[in-house]
Amino acid sequence: MTLYFKSFSATSLILLLSACGATTQTATQQKTQEPVAIAIPSVEAAVASLPATPEPEQEEVVLKPLPKIGVLMGKTRQEIEDVFGSPVLLRKDKPAEVWQYLTNDCALHLVFYPTSKAKSDNLTVQHISTNDRNEVIIVDTEACFGSQLRRVGEDRAQALS
Repeated sequence: MTLYFKSFSATSLILLLSACGATTQTATQQKTQEPVAIAIPSVEAAVASLPATPEPEQEEVVLKPLPKIGVLMGKTRQEIEDVFGSPVLLRKDKPAEVWQYLTNDCALHLVFYPTSKAKSDNLTVQHISTNDRNEVIIVDTEACFGSQLRRVGEDRAQALS
């Protein structure tokens, strides 16, 4: 009888556990809905159905190279003023004049000296210097000159060539 009780107990336990498992499974099952198919036209089909329109011709933009800062050497006061306008600062130290032009990035200093002792009123650019506006650092002279040329515009800048 002990063997029958042991086998009954084991069998009963298995049935009991499997019954619990089945109850748990049915309780957690969820109804799933069938996926709904939606027809979405492809992008290629939509683009292909558009009427063909010719693309407008675009003008080719040709950027002229800006002159280098050395082009200023030997220029007269009038030539410089025609391009850059009146200087922000003009200092006269006979026989020289120092003209200063500013952008947000840098300052350009042009030093004019007479071309000959006989004509002290005929001044030309004999020295050029640049400096940063915010710090005491070395400034790329060509970059500073470029910012000055952008300030005045391409048409006026090309007049230096």
